[in-house]
Amino acid sequence: MTPEYTYIDTPAALATFTQAKPTVFGFDTEFTHVRTFNPIPELLQIGTEQAVGIIDLRANLPMDALGDWFQDPAITRIAYSVFNDVNVLSEVFRSSIGRIEDIQLALKFLSSAPSVGYDKIIAQYFGEEIDKSMQRSEWDKRPLATEQLDYAALDVVHLRELWEIVRRDLEAKGRFDWYSEECGTRTNQPHADDPTAVLGKSIHILELDERGFHMLQLLEDWRTQQARQSGIPKNWILETKTVAKLAGYKRLSDKKLMRLLSPKQVRRYRWPLMDLQRRARNAAQDSNAIAPNKLVDFVRALRQSSLKMAEELDLSSDLLASQKDLLFALRAYLQTGTLPDWFTAWRTGVIGELVAQTGDEIRQTYQA
Repeated sequence: MTPEYTYIDTPAALATFTQAKPTVFGFDTEFTHVRTFNPIPELLQIGTEQAVGIIDLRANLPMDALGDWFQDPAITRIAYSVFNDVNVLSEVFRSSIGRIEDIQLALKFLSSAPSVGYDKIIAQYFGEEIDKSMQRSEWDKRPLATEQLDYAALDVVHLRELWEIVRRDLEAKGRFDWYSEECGTRTNQPHADDPTAVLGKSIHILELDERGFHMLQLLEDWRTQQARQSGIPKNWILETKTVAKLAGYKRLSDKKLMRLLSPKQVRRYRWPLMDLQRRARNAAQDSNAIAPNKLVDFVRALRQSSLKMAEELDLSSDLLASQKDLLFALRAYLQTGTLPDWFTAWRTGVIGELVAQTGDEIRQTYQA
């Protein structure tokens, strides 16, 4: 059933909606992101204790009051999967935002089942169906269709009630502190050794030697900088799959570049890519780390142990220790003798001893 909502595209309507400051609200965003580096904000849907508002972000509205809502530590903000929303809000407010309770993340502490979409969660908890056909509709067109606005409202109306249910379940299972710590780390910028700061899936990273590993990092930084300067998507510079393949080449040549890039890209990017590989080679020579491709068997064995542990705890295996997390945690442990901050205290308490034992085994293997 579609809730009552207010479509807000005038300063007066926004002032009325923000007159009463909430103690808790759920929110979602709609955006377009096809031809630009940053997402283009389209809508901000907010459900408070009193009302549901759909704010047109193309209407050039004064956003100071809403900015305060997203910064006030006394207000509880709730969303379902916050990554894209945070990027959109950064464009809207041009400032930092406070902690957001992420229901999708919280659910990973309650079940080992794979994550599902918001529509399936709403059907599971409330027996209501959300028509997702509007999800990828043309949010940049005005006027918006009634079906689009109805969909936008449905995306936020249950968030507050759902969070209360999930929060109680976390507390009953003794995992609210685990969730809270994890949520806090994801609000911050990643550390330099955090796997979220490095492009790619573990299946590709584990194939790389130390030079290839540094090349992967340098390529991602370079294409991000190029895309940001031009205001275009990163894949317009180099596709993600191309970045992974380039990192795997021992030495670049025009022939190899022509296999992956268009003639125009080869002419434009030949020398920058050659320079990146030179820098990667120098970084590898200066590194005393054990290369990812030498850790494959250790990481996979550790992953199998973590899968079993996650199943016993009824906890998401990717949350406990994805293969990529395990690789980066082992590399950090081998460098410093301790697990990194991003691995978090709760994760260290559950699986830290096993990771350290594996790290010690690796040391013995390569020192023998």
